[in-house]
Amino acid sequence: MLTRLSYAAPIALMITFGLFVLMQSLISSGRYELVDKDLYTSVSFIREKREQNVEVTLQKPIKPPLPQRSPPPAQMTADLPPQISLEAFELPSVAILSTIDIDSGFGVGTGEGDYLPIVRVAPQYPRRALVNSIEGYVIVEFTVTRLGTVSQPHIVAAEPSGVFDQVAISAVLKFRYKPRVVNGEAIAVAGVRNRINFRLAK
Repeated sequence: MLTRLSYAAPIALMITFGLFVLMQSLISSGRYELVDKDLYTSVSFIREKREQNVEVTLQKPIKPPLPQRSPPPAQMTADLPPQISLEAFELPSVAILSTIDIDSGFGVGTGEGDYLPIVRVAPQYPRRALVNSIEGYVIVEFTVTRLGTVSQPHIVAAEPSGVFDQVAISAVLKFRYKPRVVNGEAIAVAGVRNRINFRLAK
């Protein structure tokens, strides 16, 4: 056993030494080749300049336009309401025709006298009709009582309808009559008609 180790140790040392020498020779030869390549290889890093024609055109600066002067503000004039002339609103005249009696079945008696109007009140002209210059008429039928007052007035005809009706009724209710007297006694008279014309003054 010892004899084998004594033979193997020198052989191993020789092999190791040989490998070491071989590695040194390889390293030295590779370095020389690299040095030679570095010596004989040249790289040019000089860039070639190419001529380029560049035209530069300078434009004159454009002056901005001067701001236009705004016209002076117009003087504000307050719109005054139109003056209203009171003379333009004079009350229209209302023409009241004489009483038109329609036969209602009551004849004139043989007494002292028939009924007679004492007070007749002019109706007020409706404002709507006044503004729109509307004219017309109304026929009102009513009863003259024994006391000479008016009762149960109603519209028989009107033109235009519904414009003068109310003011005509209100005016007729203020009428006063001398009652009809028959055989010394006052009696009521029904079916009395009045036509009231509404006309504007020219």
